[in-house]
Amino acid sequence: MPLAGVGKFDKNGYLLQHPDVKTAAMDAWAHYSQYGKNENRVIALENGLRGQWDDAGYFLLHPDVKAANMGAWDHYTKYGNGEGRAIAVTVTAATGKFDAAGYNLLHPDVAKAAMDGWDHYSKYGHGENRVLQLDTGLRGTWDEAGYLLLHPDVKAANMGAWSHYTQYGKKENRTISVVPVAAVGKWDSPAYLNLHPDVKAANMDAWAHYKNYGNKENRRIALTNGVRGTFDPLAYVNVHVDVRNAGMEGWQHFSNHGQGENRNLVVKA
Repeated sequence: MPLAGVGKFDKNGYLLQHPDVKTAAMDAWAHYSQYGKNENRVIALENGLRGQWDDAGYFLLHPDVKAANMGAWDHYTKYGNGEGRAIAVTVTAATGKFDAAGYNLLHPDVAKAAMDGWDHYSKYGHGENRVLQLDTGLRGTWDEAGYLLLHPDVKAANMGAWSHYTQYGKKENRTISVVPVAAVGKWDSPAYLNLHPDVKAANMDAWAHYKNYGNKENRRIALTNGVRGTFDPLAYVNVHVDVRNAGMEGWQHFSNHGQGENRNLVVKA
């Protein structure tokens, strides 16, 4: 199951994602509501996530809509968009800035070699198709097409995305795009309850449920950056070098210590 994400509809991001809409001088929301949804176009969220509309995810975010027996898309077009409601997507891409420190945590061999994250990625990691990390916490592989959509001037100049980024874009602090495989962030209790209405209905504390039952059931969890996925104990250990050095298993540490210490965790698709 791919990563899921929640956030607000991003008009500017939608126009970058679909240059034909921008060229036609159409309003982003007007286009998506009239044509884009039926064409299954990718939408953009304000937190940098890109993906396909998710009916089930919208219902989880807004139980009142499900209780009213309204369709998710029907509600959003009539009321939700005007109310500024969050929506849900099945994540296909994510945008943000390259995170050198996060890259080193992802790749202990790079950290051990005392190499700068960007230096390694630009010289070796990109060619090896290594996963990189964005400052938003999203992790994934370089997205060539996504970079060109974000920066039409690069496409107009007929430059390759990677070539441009290494020569100019990185120095200019340009945003990049990745095809996501995981995300780093903080535990989100209210979002966990939205993800699992049975837990909310039972009036259980979100963390208590996940610690005692949800993790064993491989339930999805939510991060405060809007990403939903399953806990990744191996990646957690790499994020927290002290845990790795202590020889502790990821879930054991997070459940007994990390959550109380408000540590970052990692979710995967």
